[in-house]
Amino acid sequence: MPPGDAYRLVHDELMLDGDSRQNLATFCSTFLEPEVQRLISDCVDKNMIDKDEYPQTAEIENRCAHILADL
Repeated sequence: MPPGDAYRLVHDELMLDGDSRQNLATFCSTFLEPEVQRLISDCVDKNMIDKDEYPQTAEIENRCAHILADL
């Protein structure tokens, strides 16, 4: 299947779930700043499980876990 067709197929099915920005039944925000979306896009190809291959990613994960623990 051509990549564009696969994207449209999955995208169209995901859109059936509704707009997450209008979900008032949750207490978490679904809005992402453009910078966050760009970071996700920049790192989507990393295997986050392989901590030896991506030590800086593992360090950031560790810092985030400590931030959450301190809440």
